[in-house]
Amino acid sequence: MANPFESSWLKIERAEHHIRDFQRHLRRFLKKRPYEVSCDFDPQTGYYVHRAKLTEGIPSALPLISADAVHNLKAALDHTMDSIAGVFGLKRFPEITRLFPSGGDEVQYGSSIKGRCAGFPVEIQTLFGRFKIYPGGNDILRALNAVCNRDKHGFTQRVAIDYRSVTVSSLGPDIFRPADGRWDRSKNHIELFRSRVPMSETDYDLRLSLCVTLDGAEVLDGNETLTALNLFVRETKDIILALEIETKRIAPQVFT
Repeated sequence: MANPFESSWLKIERAEHHIRDFQRHLRRFLKKRPYEVSCDFDPQTGYYVHRAKLTEGIPSALPLISADAVHNLKAALDHTMDSIAGVFGLKRFPEITRLFPSGGDEVQYGSSIKGRCAGFPVEIQTLFGRFKIYPGGNDILRALNAVCNRDKHGFTQRVAIDYRSVTVSSLGPDIFRPADGRWDRSKNHIELFRSRVPMSETDYDLRLSLCVTLDGAEVLDGNETLTALNLFVRETKDIILALEIETKRIAPQVFT
């Protein structure tokens, strides 16, 4: 008999395909260095403000591909519910019982397990309790749920530009970096540094490294999308493997 968890592993395999595709598109976009540096005088402070600004928008393929990866990973988790139910001869009619348990807190998560895992062996229900998909528990999988749910309710660009690092050499008394240099997403620029003299008279070596970040859950804000997606894959694999091993221990005949 085929592995009852085969569909979950195939969903993960597909998610990894999307992640590789996302990486290819991202490299192509960043290779073009889609930004320019400008210098404007600020009369209120008497300093010249040096900024880097995007010269083109983020390719629409990036948020679409990342969403495809996320949905496949969430589906991989949901498929385990039917897989386990099938092994133990349970029928799952209500749609809610086919979804992987989650909750707004530990108590809600416990109630979710009780409802959605009704009929599962006690050992497997106990294992679900260790996954802790609620705030303050497994924040990575909680973020996976959040990103997936937001994308379901309408297309919004959940991928945004941020910067990984900015290196400016020759910082002297007349050149200084801002205390909190953050990418302004509304204007698509970042303040790099300020100087007493214009750009043509400033001696510096600028190295700006851009990255693309995945919005959608506060615990992952600021993380690069590839990092976030790979964290999602790791956690999803660990959970499905744990459920597969425990199910096989209880019902080894189904796997032969």
